[in-house]
Amino acid sequence: MEGIEKDELMKGVKDGLYLGDQGGIEKLKEPLEPDRASDGVPRYQRRADRPSLSQLFKSVSKLRLEERNVLIIKAVMDHGCSQAKIASYVGLHYSTVSRIVKGRK
Repeated sequence: MEGIEKDELMKGVKDGLYLGDQGGIEKLKEPLEPDRASDGVPRYQRRADRPSLSQLFKSVSKLRLEERNVLIIKAVMDHGCSQAKIASYVGLHYSTVSRIVKGRK
């Protein structure tokens, strides 16, 4: 059986696998809206279409402080990323990320 032992088959798949055309996938995303509590569905599956931290923070080391903070706020507020994971990824303490998000107003 060709391909059974190939590692590339699932490479790049994150947070689940969806089968179907783009229109069907878009319909599936609608019920996965991040702000809607959904009993029995893990948070990471509700946000299955969320970009990875590496996608969100492509050039974080080259950004000015204000630009980095805007990205952090968007990652938390728009994409529901964990403040602790963001802090670890960008090299900050989680309390610093928390203060950045709280000071967004």
